[in-house]
Amino acid sequence: MTRRSLLRLLPTLLVGALSAFLVAPVQAQVAGTWEISDEGPRGTRTTTVALSQEGDVLTGVMTMARRGPRGGEGSMDVTVEDGSVSGDSFSFVAALQMRGNSIRQIYRGTVDGDVMSGVIEGPRGEQPFTGRRVPS
Repeated sequence: MTRRSLLRLLPTLLVGALSAFLVAPVQAQVAGTWEISDEGPRGTRTTTVALSQEGDVLTGVMTMARRGPRGGEGSMDVTVEDGSVSGDSFSFVAALQMRGNSIRQIYRGTVDGDVMSGVIEGPRGEQPFTGRRVPS
């Protein structure tokens, strides 16, 4: 190769080398069914959330157990709102309807494979949670 042909290739080589450093971060795969556990006033609470992911947008349904004399028995489904993924971080909102009131819980955390962890922000502050992906 001549010096002239090397000089013509130089811009192409530089662009290729720089683009390797400018690649967007890989999105975590948050889609799937998760069992999320947190500690509440009545002990450990486990919630199931089925999440769908399209690019950086999360949607889904959370199934929460009703416990206690005023909460009734059984479970309730809550739609996941305002869900997003950025790198290994995620967030979404669950708006619970209880006795005519809407209570927003904001879930924020990170995902590492089949494990997630983070905080739930609600009317009483933040509390930590952990989660595991349920095998399909």
